[in-house]
Amino acid sequence: MLLFRKPVENIVFAFPRLQKKNATYFDKFTDPLIELSELKNNYLIFQRPESGLHYKPRRNSAKEKYTDFIETTSKLASLFLFPFVMMIRFKALMTIYRNGKRVFGLSTKDLFLMAYKITIFTVQYIIYRRLLKSLRPKNVFVVNRALHYPVIVAAHKMNIASYELQHGVTHTWTVLYSGKYDPVIDPDYFLAFGQKWIGKQYGIPLDKMINIGWAYSDLIHIEMDKIDLYKNRVLVISVPGISPQIVAATILLAKVYEKTTFDLRLHPQEQLSREEENKIQQQTNVILVDNTEESTQTLMRYKYVLGVMSSVLFEALSLQKNVRIINFEPLKGEQYTGQTSKYFEKINSVSDFQVFINDDNPSSEKNGNTYYSQFDVKKFNELVRNETSL
Repeated sequence: MLLFRKPVENIVFAFPRLQKKNATYFDKFTDPLIELSELKNNYLIFQRPESGLHYKPRRNSAKEKYTDFIETTSKLASLFLFPFVMMIRFKALMTIYRNGKRVFGLSTKDLFLMAYKITIFTVQYIIYRRLLKSLRPKNVFVVNRALHYPVIVAAHKMNIASYELQHGVTHTWTVLYSGKYDPVIDPDYFLAFGQKWIGKQYGIPLDKMINIGWAYSDLIHIEMDKIDLYKNRVLVISVPGISPQIVAATILLAKVYEKTTFDLRLHPQEQLSREEENKIQQQTNVILVDNTEESTQTLMRYKYVLGVMSSVLFEALSLQKNVRIINFEPLKGEQYTGQTSKYFEKINSVSDFQVFINDDNPSSEKNGNTYYSQFDVKKFNELVRNETSL
């Protein structure tokens, strides 16, 4: 892979977790951009594995290159190289270690781990710089900057434009994005999928944030007209960490509204306990649905959607679904509803559910355009051609 000789204008680092549609996997953040814009004229996709796996068949696979070699090589090489990096960067490492120890109670093991991780970063930076020098791209697009700091730094060093694509809903400061913008390691621009998300919470100066819209919506709205909505079925969106509470709240609703089926969709990284699974099996109108299917494909079949804290709720809003936040015990309070309570109406009691399913109109912010804006292909093509005026 490091011996490329043919230049390519655009390198796309796709999201590791791919979605499934009609037995084919794709990245809903990057593949729609490729197919709807001038990206498709000249590009390569670099695909990280998810938990060591690559999913096939993949959309646009003819342009796909795996990054396993880079990641594995950097980790193995760093086992031998990190003592040398530790000696070279000893003063800086000790400063970080001493300051961190005052707050986090670090051990000597953590000092060596820091040196090892810095070495991995350094090796990956060297590899990616060699790769970019060979390919000579104009643009690098990444999903989730934390996974791609080495290539972003390499792109900066070579005056290659770097863009991060928004991949989820972030309301406030987070571990991933909080902190001062660093032009050395952070991307040149952040590409939001909705005007609502232009804000300081992503750790990027506002003049470097661009709303390009949600390209995936352009591919799915045609399909929606052909789909018959489920009758007497409600989709409940679950999230990791509070599975017991979501299962309990769903069962409370199911016991009262026996003629309604509650389809519970787990997060891809969520797993129920044996006790929770048994409770669901005992309630005949609560069903676990396939969570490997792309979330939008699932949403398209429902009129009513319930949840607590999930970006899927905003996707549902963009599809003009009726969406509510569960806000009764055992899911009552800001610790469960979080920032989403600012954007959605609540179901504050089991009896409120009847009002919800009697409502034939989509939720507030009916078209969802402030959260998932219409894809601005003209603006995005200007970025691809490096014609942005920002």
